[in-house]
Amino acid sequence: MNNNQLSFCTFIPHKNNITEVKFNADITIDVDMVDQYHRWLDEQHSDDFGILVNKTNHYTYTFDAQLKLGRIDKMKIAAFLVQDRSTEIAIDSLMGIKQRRQIDYEIFYDHDHALNWLDEKLAS
Repeated sequence: MNNNQLSFCTFIPHKNNITEVKFNADITIDVDMVDQYHRWLDEQHSDDFGILVNKTNHYTYTFDAQLKLGRIDKMKIAAFLVQDRSTEIAIDSLMGIKQRRQIDYEIFYDHDHALNWLDEKLAS
């Protein structure tokens, strides 16, 4: 198995502690998957990092997985790459869950803009 891949997602390392993740299409992400996803990110980053969540595929989360997503101390910032307004609304709703650890995030429709924003924010 590729060391940048789990059974349900692919990781694409970028410069300056930025990792892009693309989840497989038509899956439901559960707590065990979130644990594996977090473990991979934690093992790959020794310092603070940012993540680009590429939401070109459609997938869902269990409620417990939603509460657990992003609970990595070293994850400081997130960018979401979307293709439509409904995905943008879903992300805003997910990120607004009060039990979640709040991190700085932005939503983008352009891949390069998302990476540039992450790079600038991590540099400051």
